[in-house]
Amino acid sequence: MLKHDEKLRGYWNGYGKSHGDRSASGYDASLLYGLLCRGISDINELATALALRPDGSVQKHGKGIDYMRRTIGNVLIGFEKETRYAR
Repeated sequence: MLKHDEKLRGYWNGYGKSHGDRSASGYDASLLYGLLCRGISDINELATALALRPDGSVQKHGKGIDYMRRTIGNVLIGFEKETRYAR
């Protein structure tokens, strides 16, 4: 998926955002949101992506499972709210 999706690849590698939170955790959230938008909603897959993002908070700053749960939960809540209002 990353090979063919420039925007998602940018989030994975920590570049491409022109506004908003451009910290490691901001790119973590953008990556998760991008995956959700592309139909990837399995919690294990989202957690794996978050854990393996090379410049992400888990790899770069050693954040653990609590960070991952909180970040995935927050992104899922935001995604649900946005998609509910878009209907």
